[in-house]
Amino acid sequence: MDQIPRIFSYDGSFDGLLCAFAAADGEGLERCGFVVEGGGRPGLWPPTRVAVHAETAARFLERLRRSGGEGAVQHLVYVFLAEVQGAEPELYEFARLTLQAGTSVLGMRTNAAVRRVMDWKAKVGKEAHRCTGLLRFMELRDATLYARFEPDHNVLPLVAPHFQRRFPQDNWVIHDLRRGLALAWDGQELHPVVGVPENVDALLSRRETTFQELWREYVQALAVPERRNPALQRRFMPRRYWKHLVERPN
Repeated sequence: MDQIPRIFSYDGSFDGLLCAFAAADGEGLERCGFVVEGGGRPGLWPPTRVAVHAETAARFLERLRRSGGEGAVQHLVYVFLAEVQGAEPELYEFARLTLQAGTSVLGMRTNAAVRRVMDWKAKVGKEAHRCTGLLRFMELRDATLYARFEPDHNVLPLVAPHFQRRFPQDNWVIHDLRRGLALAWDGQELHPVVGVPENVDALLSRRETTFQELWREYVQALAVPERRNPALQRRFMPRRYWKHLVERPN
């Protein structure tokens, strides 16, 4: 009779996931399950609840860094931000293999878990890179720059540092509408924002409104109707991003 697999529950945070991995690895488990507390119907066997300890999470992450380098840590972070339901077992196997090997396992593409982790990481990285070029900042009346988007993955923590370097002297807010998350840069540090106004368009500066009108006229005048290629346009700029562009292509 096969042994009943252990199930660990955690609070849904990144530190919580690391603590769950540390608990499973501490018991020498090769395969086990992970669930987020309150995230679904309980199974036949209650999961083992793992408490969150920042020190435990930091130690596990440092072990992974020493074994697999920054690449292993980056893959762990990116896949967590991918928000793929049920990805924990593959991510745990990736981490466990890295710790066992004592070196990077990113060359082990024949391993299903490693391959899936690398594929998920690539999708998150691609979307984060794409969003750095597609975000449109709008000037509000108080001179704050505001940008909104609805990414498939939770790429806000990856996108914000890019604009921190790009606009270091400006005050700006990047708002993930899908998750209700926002990060602001005040010229000194990044910090989360609570309670972003719903109707931000009503707060635009007069100069911003004028620039938007001019930009739409420019894009319309520049377009050549005979060369319109909607399929190619969607290929380079998926339609789900269009509604947050100033030019709003049809």
